[in-house]
Amino acid sequence: MVSENFQTTGCTIKNDPQFKDYSFYFGSSEALTALRDRDFPGLTDKPVQQGQTITSKKVAYIANTSPETLLHEILHTYTAGRIEDYYADKAEGKHVPQYMEQAFGRLEKLMADFRSMNVSDNKAATTLQSELSRYQDDPVAQMSEFISWFLSNPELIELGKEIEVRSPLVRVAQKVIGLLRRVL
Repeated sequence: MVSENFQTTGCTIKNDPQFKDYSFYFGSSEALTALRDRDFPGLTDKPVQQGQTITSKKVAYIANTSPETLLHEILHTYTAGRIEDYYADKAEGKHVPQYMEQAFGRLEKLMADFRSMNVSDNKAATTLQSELSRYQDDPVAQMSEFISWFLSNPELIELGKEIEVRSPLVRVAQKVIGLLRRVL
């Protein structure tokens, strides 16, 4: 499907339950920003840069078709539901399975450790720290960015390999993340 006035190409994946009917649009940053603003006026004033996924609308805009950006945006679509459900259930006082509490607890600790690191010599890491600060009051968006960046950005993947691991559980988590990267 081609969006006539916006010079973008779009597709909707209907048969893959992981995507849950997400629509993906590809084009220039300007064209995608105009398309997004037409379809969802007032949603945000931030332009689509490399890519942007709006999980509440089940849409992803991708200006940079590099494997890194594609993987980053796809990770948002794959992880959004779990992250949103976890934080919503926790906020509402609903029962959260122990394994979920433990997994998110470890991820939150890793994110806190990362945020406290001096990474001024690593552009991707400083960009992610800035993104995490921007979402300070939105734990869902913060966790989504943390996971998507660390699983898709080569500089952050290398940084993760260099970080000294003290906990055996963190070593297991790194192995699982490595397996997920290969599967995805």
